[in-house]
Amino acid sequence: MHYCVAHFDFRQKASRILVLNMLRKNPQKWFDKSYFKEKEEIIDIRKEDIRNIVGGSSNLHGSLKIEDFTKLKSIVLKKLSLTSLEIINCPQLTRVDLSEFIKLESLFVSKCPRLTKLDLSHSQLYELTDLDVSNLIELNCSNTSIEELSLNLCPNIIKVICSNNKKLINLDISNCFKLEFLDCSNCSNSKFTWLDLRNCPENIIIIKPPGLLLTRTKEKTKNILIIGCPDSGKSTLANVLTGTENFKESEYETSEIERFHKEVFEWKGTKYCVIDTKVSNRIAEAACSISGGISHFLLVIGKDFRDEINTLGLIGSDIFENTTIVRTKFSNFKSRVVCEKDKKKLCEESEINAKIVESCKGIIYIDNPPINIPSYDDDDDYDKEDIIRNNKKTREKSRAILLDHLEKVCKEEALLQFGTSNIWPVKPKENRKVKLIDVFDGKSHTIFEIFKCSTQHLIKRFKLNHGFVLNGYDIEPSIQEVIVEDGELKVNLYEGQPLVYTHVDYKNTGLDTCINFPVAEIIYNGNLLESFLKNTDDKNELHKLYGDFIARRFLAGGRLFIENFRITTTAQADILKFYLFCVYNSVKYSTEIQFSNLFPLNLLPKLVTSYGKNLNTHEDLVNWMNDLYQSKKVNCDLISYNDLILISQLKNNTSLVDGGLETFKEKQPEIANFKEKLSLEEWVGDAVNDNLMSWTRDFNLFRGLIINKNEKIEISKKIPIRIIKIPEVNPCVNSYLRIIKPSTKFELALISSNILPNENPDTFPSLESNVKNCTHLLVENDINGHELSTLPLIESNINNHELSTLPLVKSNVNNHELSTLSHDKNKFNSYEISAFPLGKSDDNNYEGYDHVLVKSEKYEIHLNIDSINPTGEFEQAIEEALNSMKPLKALQGVFNEYGLLFSQRIFLGGSLRNILPNRSLSDDNDDADDVDKILKSLEDLGISCLLTQKGRVIEKNDIHDWIQNTNKHLEIAKFGDIIPLYQILKEDQRSKINYILKNNICVIMTGITDLTNLNNDDNEYNKRVDFELPLESEDYQVFGSIVFKDNSELKRLEEIYVNFGLYDFNGFYAVIKNEKKGIDITKCCILWIIIGNPSKLSIFSPSNREFQVNCFKESVKLQPDKLNYTIDTLFTLHEGYTVFAHANHSTNYGYSNVIKLVKWKEKSIDIQIESTYKIESNTNSSNLSDDDINHLENTEIDLHISILTNYDKNLKIDNYEERKCPLNLIGYILSKENFSDEDDINEIPDNKNIKNGKLFNSIFHHIY
Repeated sequence: MHYCVAHFDFRQKASRILVLNMLRKNPQKWFDKSYFKEKEEIIDIRKEDIRNIVGGSSNLHGSLKIEDFTKLKSIVLKKLSLTSLEIINCPQLTRVDLSEFIKLESLFVSKCPRLTKLDLSHSQLYELTDLDVSNLIELNCSNTSIEELSLNLCPNIIKVICSNNKKLINLDISNCFKLEFLDCSNCSNSKFTWLDLRNCPENIIIIKPPGLLLTRTKEKTKNILIIGCPDSGKSTLANVLTGTENFKESEYETSEIERFHKEVFEWKGTKYCVIDTKVSNRIAEAACSISGGISHFLLVIGKDFRDEINTLGLIGSDIFENTTIVRTKFSNFKSRVVCEKDKKKLCEESEINAKIVESCKGIIYIDNPPINIPSYDDDDDYDKEDIIRNNKKTREKSRAILLDHLEKVCKEEALLQFGTSNIWPVKPKENRKVKLIDVFDGKSHTIFEIFKCSTQHLIKRFKLNHGFVLNGYDIEPSIQEVIVEDGELKVNLYEGQPLVYTHVDYKNTGLDTCINFPVAEIIYNGNLLESFLKNTDDKNELHKLYGDFIARRFLAGGRLFIENFRITTTAQADILKFYLFCVYNSVKYSTEIQFSNLFPLNLLPKLVTSYGKNLNTHEDLVNWMNDLYQSKKVNCDLISYNDLILISQLKNNTSLVDGGLETFKEKQPEIANFKEKLSLEEWVGDAVNDNLMSWTRDFNLFRGLIINKNEKIEISKKIPIRIIKIPEVNPCVNSYLRIIKPSTKFELALISSNILPNENPDTFPSLESNVKNCTHLLVENDINGHELSTLPLIESNINNHELSTLPLVKSNVNNHELSTLSHDKNKFNSYEISAFPLGKSDDNNYEGYDHVLVKSEKYEIHLNIDSINPTGEFEQAIEEALNSMKPLKALQGVFNEYGLLFSQRIFLGGSLRNILPNRSLSDDNDDADDVDKILKSLEDLGISCLLTQKGRVIEKNDIHDWIQNTNKHLEIAKFGDIIPLYQILKEDQRSKINYILKNNICVIMTGITDLTNLNNDDNEYNKRVDFELPLESEDYQVFGSIVFKDNSELKRLEEIYVNFGLYDFNGFYAVIKNEKKGIDITKCCILWIIIGNPSKLSIFSPSNREFQVNCFKESVKLQPDKLNYTIDTLFTLHEGYTVFAHANHSTNYGYSNVIKLVKWKEKSIDIQIESTYKIESNTNSSNLSDDDINHLENTEIDLHISILTNYDKNLKIDNYEERKCPLNLIGYILSKENFSDEDDINEIPDNKNIKNGKLFNSIFHHIY
């Protein structure tokens, strides 16, 4: 039967002229009026039939779409001139005959599940290059004239026969990952030389012509996808980029010719493939048709962004970050000012525009004027050629701009890769980093507001009028509709709580908990289709066509899955519950909830979206929720099918609203079973209050403990740690009484802050009256005998004042003056003051009293040091302090912000206290570990009431109830496992801190001071040297020498004497004597080094901290005839050590001494001491007068000697940037040449002339 004739004659009744015009200008309109979608079973259109009707040489030209023919089984189209054919949603279609087609370029078949084989053999097709049949399994196109054929859009194809095609040039099967058999034999075109098999199976069977090269090599090509609206200049842009005219340009581009077109070109050694999309809803398919995926997107903008946004929505979030906006037809593209103004105007037009522009790789402004200019008469030819020439030059400039930009931004790796697990690898919408928020005027329809589509589109999108097939874990729509399309659709915002499904079976994965976040409730009612009611097939056939059931109610929204939630710890589970509850309420109801960043999501059970994306950060989860609830719900899917009715029940009904239909339980997509269905609030339960995250927020857990300037212990404001493993939280039921006798004010402060010193012996080993060993707070070595006020990182004196309680105790209980408590004053005043013996006592009077503590512990939180790392900010602050010239002060500042102490074990519960005069009994006798014993001990002690940390009075008879109700008023009951905070740092920083805090003698600083202001006519000078930063003590030593600046080199001048004295906080004096003529003193410098104790001086340069220093002092009585003296070192010397020495006179004799190293032995040095008087007079002892000899014999000098005991030969100079000086310019280096193994030297002084030397300080072991 030829329905074409019947439809034309009896349905249209139009004149031949009107029909002819319709066929030429709009064949689709003619087709739509000629065929009924619900009736046709066969469509047969032939060229001769059309000519018999219309006459002449009429034919069907251009594009044709055959869509939504539910009963259509066969299509026969012969000798037609169509260039593009689309066949969509014809579920019964099994046959397509396109014989004798000669101009078909594009064939697209979708949603035709029964059309799995296509036979185009022996047809005259030679322009078919675009074949897209989604369910195609077999294709036979042998004995045709096809020149180019791409099968990239046929993902399921298994068998291809294209033999005997003499004109075949290019066959693209590079993405056919299911292909098993290919016959391309007898394709003898000389240009058909190679076949790309990338992404094809390894075991594919190929019958090929001789000489055809098979390759799987992946050629590096950067693929550029051009997207945009019609008439925006996409094809023109493609021609400009490729330098060709192969893309069809016209004044009004049309999307009906072809869906996309691609060309390859090379520029600067890089291959590019440009893909021009013609139909916006096929962009993802265009991306997949390209081997290697897409490297960059070019978005050509037209009049506004609305259509471009819809286009971008098909791919994924990464497109925005890898997209360049191209503004074409912009004649002023050379003016940067004009371009910036346009960009600003574009962003001001809408929030969407601004966000996209901000996220993209910028806007490129170009002008691509036409080069296909028609001529209207001969006189126009010359002008036309001139215009074309100029337009080509403009295009060349545009091309250079574009390609330079692509070279910078084009990614090496493709953004969208073709994969076997997902044919169209469209990235999930919740990945979008640009939130596209539409703004509507007035009230918008709920459907459009939520789903951004019309009612009909929503019905089609979710196939609400279809049945549904239970296919294992999945739910799929049926082939045929069950309900009419014009039924009643109700869409309401979902008002209930999210729904949690526990112990789910999700695709046999570890995802065992599902949370549905419904956004909308959809109800669809309508009459049953007549075709369904009249269907007489058996149950099996009915099942194949119409599925297992229909759903009357649907929930649309988003879903999250939790991985291995059943085996997670209670602490992790409660944190995650609290996290989800708070983020949901914060986003859904636009409320602000503070979150602790101590617990990142990647430490908790993994959250996975229904698209497979992991939400690893707080920002990921919030963004996902925002996309769902605030950004107009752009990513809603069907997440639940409810009020289900079996298909078999519907056969006797005509409408879904008829009574008597039995419904059964809901079904979840991809979930087979679950244990419980709970609302989010039910699932979260008590975890909304009792969880580690909320406790951390409420009690400021996991921070340092500071001893501030007011001698109070408080919690640090800054967080010093980063948690890398969730702490253990163990419920406990511990109640006990402890009696503690504080021996120091500091111990009393610790007790008041819920720290029990006797339970932390490593940190507080002995708290005697002078606070011995308290240096364990910060330093590992002992400084026994020092008072707490001398600790380097505690700024104020704590010995004479009491420390207050932690700031978590809201009332002020300082100094135990209980009568000043602000809580329950009336009740408190009703008690006799004898109940609180320290109520009026002096705050310094702590001796002679016992502290009675009652603790009720409900939760133990344990965080060992392996579960934490210092924060980057804390480490950076420590590093900056260590590199400071005043490291002790800087470290004090850091620890005052981050804390001195850190608790690894925290007990939550409650704490009570009372204070009694000392008893004669031992403390152990009164300790109690259960309620009955506690009450008995309180009775024995005569205690009738105690105080909470907030100052509330608890009577003895109420203690049992107080313990039972502790969960209702949790607070920090005790800090345990106290460690110095610096112990959480890495070994390198810990060692540096230990080194700085040790009471050692070190190289404090170095410097070079020039002598340019001295006068060469003088021979004796007093030169003042000032420090850049003042010291805090005058207890230091200066060593140095005079050096001569010879260009960039420094040379030591032994001939010029220098000594140092008059030390003060800001500097010192150098005494210089120059007896040698010819030396320009103004070209000389003093090279000096300060040796001292950093803890006293406060200054400690980081430049030379690697040096180990030994210092001591010797008193030497000078003899007239002696030059050399032996000095015992009391420690072993080694080659490479450096010796510094200078002398202070114990008399007021006006002459100084030049000191030089002569020899050294294992434990002594031999030095030469020559009086400057003798040098000046150039005399020996025989020429000295009795007066001179008497002066010399009575001269006693103090030798200050410092020895650097490491082998570095250079000193870094602090006041001379990046300058290093050899140590032998300022001291004497012990070497083999000056080593002596003899027992004596030239002149050995009498022992009586050298007093016993005492080691001044032998410390400072090397820690770097």
